[in-house]
Amino acid sequence: MIGCRPWRYTLIAVDLIVVFAGCDQVFGLHRGPSEAGVPEDVVTTVGVKIVFATRQPLSGAMGGLTGADASCQSEATQASLPGTFKAWLSDDRDSPSTRMTRHPGRYQLTSTHVVAVSWDDLTDGTLAEAIHVTAAGGTTTSIAVCGGLHAGVWSSTSFDGTPTATGTCVNWTSNDSTSYARTGDLLATDANWSAVTNCMVACNTPMQIYCVEQ
Repeated sequence: MIGCRPWRYTLIAVDLIVVFAGCDQVFGLHRGPSEAGVPEDVVTTVGVKIVFATRQPLSGAMGGLTGADASCQSEATQASLPGTFKAWLSDDRDSPSTRMTRHPGRYQLTSTHVVAVSWDDLTDGTLAEAIHVTAAGGTTTSIAVCGGLHAGVWSSTSFDGTPTATGTCVNWTSNDSTSYARTGDLLATDANWSAVTNCMVACNTPMQIYCVEQ
């Protein structure tokens, strides 16, 4: 925890709305990435794809998936990363499972540490490393959500790349405090990395998004 200021947010869990009031925790994601232990011969002629978390937090009003993709591409370009990047987000029509390239090779952070050895590995519910590094190679920070237990990242996407059942901030066009979307956890390496069960966050909350090279 690196900061504390007055806050108030609403957590929806099942059919109950609970309002917390207290202190806004901010996670400083400054742990050193661990080696994934993946053999070098896994990296073949297919190459690697970069994944990162945005440095700039966004509200739910991102301009839809197109706007979210543009935010990813902008941060990648500023960091001199080649390639095309898309946001790991779902709306009412599309999701990573339908709009992303299923790379057969390695996905890694800009720190070169491996997140997954293939698309199938990326979407099996377990990551080798949490996606907490920015396009420029630094560590990002995220607001603590859902009782201060999770480092929030917008997603509305299950770990397998399919949409979650509820909440997309009106297809990522709304920052209304009465609208909600599902969040993942920037520090998680289990299925929570993409979608935390019963963790819905108000769309006016500034949080990071994940970006995946195509």
